[in-house]
Amino acid sequence: MTEWWRRAQWALTATASTNDTMYSYGMGILEVLAKIDLAGSEEKSLFDAVWEGSCTKMRDNEIRHLLEQLRGCARQEGGGPLIGHPSKQELSRPSPVKDPPVSGENRSSKEESNGYPRGNDPTRKEQAFATLRREILAARLKVVLDEQLNRGTSPTVKALARMKLPSIVR
Repeated sequence: MTEWWRRAQWALTATASTNDTMYSYGMGILEVLAKIDLAGSEEKSLFDAVWEGSCTKMRDNEIRHLLEQLRGCARQEGGGPLIGHPSKQELSRPSPVKDPPVSGENRSSKEESNGYPRGNDPTRKEQAFATLRREILAARLKVVLDEQLNRGTSPTVKALARMKLPSIVR
């Protein structure tokens, strides 16, 4: 258990990094650690802070808004669904119908800003792909944690988690 905590500390520190590579490594390790039976539900639920800190906070409407902004960014640059992304299908918008309520789903509150959080405006292609990459990794962690902790996961979050990761642009 000591080694699990040591790795968890390293991974949590890495997910706080502004370096996309470090963030990716940290998220990957957290995903693996969440699957290991050494830790209980209390320890694993600490990892919720990581996906809760994502730009969309894994709210369905925020995810849809992010994907729409990414499409807009690609159109402004004259590209297809998303410039440099290999698959139109992988970036297709989650179902436009309202998702059924899922136990434990995060929803926007009236007090918070409507739409995509202002702190990370994806206006440039590189920033847009970096944001998408972080959101996909956060969604993957949320899906694993929800499975491990017997919580429901919205179809929109699951769809985001299944998307192919865009390359890290240097």
